[in-house]
Amino acid sequence: MGGEWLIIRRLDATPLQQKSLSRYFLALAIMTLLSTHIVHIWAAANAYQPVTQLKRYLPLFYPATANSLMRKYGYINESAIAQQKALTLKSKSDLRYPIEPLNMVPISKPTNILLLVIDSWRADTFNADNTPNLWEIAQSGVVFNQHIASGNSTRAGIFGLFYGMPGTYWHAMLANQQSPLIIDRLQQLNYQMGIFTSAQLHKPEFDQTVFVNIDNLRISSSGESPSSRDANLVADWTTWFTQRDTQRPVFSFLFFDSPHGYDFPSDYPHRYEPMLSEINYLQLDDDSDPQPFLNRYKTSVHYVDSLAKQVLQTLKSSGELDNTLVIITGDHGQEINDNKLNYWGHNSNYTDAQVKVPFAIVAPNMNVEMVSKNSNKLTNHQDLVPTLMENYLGVKSPINHYSVGENLLSEIPERPWTISSDYNGFAIITNESILEVGAGGQYELLDKTNRPLKDQQPNFDYLQQALEQLSRFNR
Repeated sequence: MGGEWLIIRRLDATPLQQKSLSRYFLALAIMTLLSTHIVHIWAAANAYQPVTQLKRYLPLFYPATANSLMRKYGYINESAIAQQKALTLKSKSDLRYPIEPLNMVPISKPTNILLLVIDSWRADTFNADNTPNLWEIAQSGVVFNQHIASGNSTRAGIFGLFYGMPGTYWHAMLANQQSPLIIDRLQQLNYQMGIFTSAQLHKPEFDQTVFVNIDNLRISSSGESPSSRDANLVADWTTWFTQRDTQRPVFSFLFFDSPHGYDFPSDYPHRYEPMLSEINYLQLDDDSDPQPFLNRYKTSVHYVDSLAKQVLQTLKSSGELDNTLVIITGDHGQEINDNKLNYWGHNSNYTDAQVKVPFAIVAPNMNVEMVSKNSNKLTNHQDLVPTLMENYLGVKSPINHYSVGENLLSEIPERPWTISSDYNGFAIITNESILEVGAGGQYELLDKTNRPLKDQQPNFDYLQQALEQLSRFNR
């Protein structure tokens, strides 16, 4: 009986021990939670970025703030709060675009314009080996070697090309269904508008922004894969171009998608080996060999170049190539773990792998020697609109009335920084650093490999200049 009593006694004691342990952990959890919120209350009152920016990485974390209380007792850093507030993005729907009505002159003989854009195109794959046809024609024009896309995603990249302004204006343009001024001007000049894209124009909503005023808009291509849809868009464009009104100028926008999907036909003969048979991001990590991944990507880029060759040959055989301005670029880049931080793809940072893209201009009667002075300067997608407006579309208004860019066919000043954006924020990019700013004003200064620069401060003069661009077209 004594042994049985001892067993019962020990069993009776276990719930008491568990209850005591539970109380201990409950008290510890409450103390930790309170401490976390107290620390964040102080950090928010002092705009202390190392603490406040943590919620960017914790989507279910809603820390407390008490700025009014902290202000009452004098525990707030007003200057730091004002600085962070100035960086907060404001998505206004009231636009002032353009700032003043455009001053335009007639164009007696409009130039045809061809815009060849490749989704997810890395700058280092624009060369004689990987893109022989595009590279060959680019040699008769100017290649811009330090060109930054206006975003690390398709939405912001295409937006910057057509609006000449940062992608942070996207929401306002979408809310107003505001057509870009360059499209309006092309239509005023009676251009035939050929919009041929592989991916659908519903996502992002380019049918409600960039191309909202284009009648009978071709929304997508047919095909079961990116490569087949790319082939379809070329076939459709060729038919459309062949049947065009030869008495009217032509604007063509061809947007290829194969590199975005690492895709090419199964029987495509030019391949880079060894390559992955398929892409599975879940199997990738920081130790994965990037070369087979890169080789598949390069093969898809080479395939698009073969399609571009067909387009250029059609122009040449029609006799229109010499009267066509050709723009060659990508909407954004594509990282293949370039910085050894396990980033694969895009829309995740602003390093060169994700925002530096090819950009070339081939134009009739262009002063190549003079324009080449800009080839190693920092340029941006936002420069395309003023370049076309001033040189080909008869717009005489000051550029800053409708864009934040520069005219690339005139000698542009050295540019110490430029803007690129994503879905929620933007970055100020220089040759040495990246200042990434979130929608709520939180910022982080990074080096060009996306690693924090802990002992440096942002250049606030650049910030002030950038904020002017980000608000210029808001009422």
